[in-house]
Amino acid sequence: MTGRTFAYCRVSTSDQETDNQVLTIRNAGYDILDSRFIVEVISGGTKASERPQFSNLLLHKLEAGDTLVISKIDRLGRDNIDVQTTIKQLCDMNVRVIC
Repeated sequence: MTGRTFAYCRVSTSDQETDNQVLTIRNAGYDILDSRFIVEVISGGTKASERPQFSNLLLHKLEAGDTLVISKIDRLGRDNIDVQTTIKQLCDMNVRVIC
C-alpha cells in the first residue's frame, strides 16, 4: 500500500506568504490534497518539535510509509542540528522526506 503525501510550508512572519512554496511543490509534480498542505507562520529558529503545526503533523498525521515534501531544507529549520534531528526522527518513523 502506498502512503500518503504531505507538504510542509513555513514562513517566519505574518507579512510573508507560503504561495511560492506551494507553487514550487506543485510545479515539481506533487499532486497533494490541499488538506495535506501544512502551513505555519513561525521563526525557523524555533525547533521543529516546538512548532504547533509541525508537531501536530509528526504526532497525529504522519504514518509509516507516508512522504513529506518541503520546498527547501531551511523550511524545516535554521539550525543544522535541529534539521538533522528532525530528518532522523522522520526516517525513524519510516516517513520519506523529499526536498
